[in-house]
Amino acid sequence: MNVSQQIIDILNKDEKAKKLMKEFNHTAKEQGLKDDEYASAREVVLLLCMRQNDEVMKMMADELWEEINGGNN
Repeated sequence: MNVSQQIIDILNKDEKAKKLMKEFNHTAKEQGLKDDEYASAREVVLLLCMRQNDEVMKMMADELWEEINGGNN
């Protein structure tokens, strides 16, 4: 499983992330966001969800560390 899928799986289990996405979707519908507006705003909300989750942040840091230093061992 790739890192992106692992992050999605973690966020799908994260109660804070689920609540934030539910609130976002409700507000986006109320505001009548168009497809491109919705996609752009959703990206920001997903980044916020990722940032508030310590497990996701560690996973991304580890992935970056491996990318930078993977060939230097």
